Amino acid sequence: MRKVSLAVLLYLAAAAMPAMAGQGATPSSPAAVTQPATATAVPLPRVRLVATGGTISNRRGGRLTADEIVASVPGLADIAAVDAEQFANVASAQITIDQWLLLARRLNAIFGDDPSLSGIVVTSGTDTLEELAYFLHLTVRDRRPVVVTGSMRNPSQVGYEGPANLLASVLVLQRMGVSLQQMDVPIHILLVAYQAMKTSGHTWPVISEDTQEACLRRLTGRIRFAEGLGRGLLQRSAQQYIDEHREPYLLAFAYGYLQDNDLLGARTEAEKSLMLATVNLVDCIAFVAARIRPPSSARSRPTPP
Repeated sequence: MRKVSLAVLLYLAAAAMPAMAGQGATPSSPAAVTQPATATAVPLPRVRLVATGGTISNRRGGRLTADEIVASVPGLADIAAVDAEQFANVASAQITIDQWLLLARRLNAIFGDDPSLSGIVVTSGTDTLEELAYFLHLTVRDRRPVVVTGSMRNPSQVGYEGPANLLASVLVLQRMGVSLQQMDVPIHILLVAYQAMKTSGHTWPVISEDTQEACLRRLTGRIRFAEGLGRGLLQRSAQQYIDEHREPYLLAFAYGYLQDNDLLGARTEAEKSLMLATVNLVDCIAFVAARIRPPSSARSRPTPP
């Protein structure tokens, strides 16, 4: 098992994340030292939305068009320039294999005609979403990403998640920040954690959105507190975080895996976001673990070198 000193290393890196804590760089923060004096405006990535229908567009009284779906996403225009295209507008059970073939040809044509396009998002019904995603994986020849998304609730229902899913789909496109290989890192940690939870013999509570938000507020609060601390105080704060953590081995594993994949440097805002999301996953698991396991039954903690 990897030593917890790696956790200290990530905590030190996280202390240089004022943007993730909702703060601008200050003269005393590490980010202020490395930030260029002048910022150059970067053009927004360009993304194509190709809508095929599905529950995400199945509004009572008439189906949403591709343009209407894009317009329903708050903040989307701030992170990407999205062009919408209506390929079809049917339930996933009604779309045919012939249409899938035409869709694959259309996506290949879009990529071929537009070398500067960052990627494509395809909306689909959830009944065949994973099958369509695999089919496009086999038939789209461009290396740029295609993200297939949908929703479980329709636009007329409370809790409609279509806009959030579309926003998330745009965010994970390769040129929106981190590469697809980097995205594999938190996914791998998630799968390892899931397998460990599954074989633990415990019945685990659902990690709700409220739990995720509460854990994220605590984590960003720690980061905000750490900004401007000297190295000695920062290391003591990091050690306290480790000592009080209910899942220290998972914490050490996550940090070590981030280091193995060269993500501890947090060189970009996107890498900082990815690192923060990974740490918050571990904190969420630790939070719900406290509800199923009393402190006296916790495993002995790793000893720092």
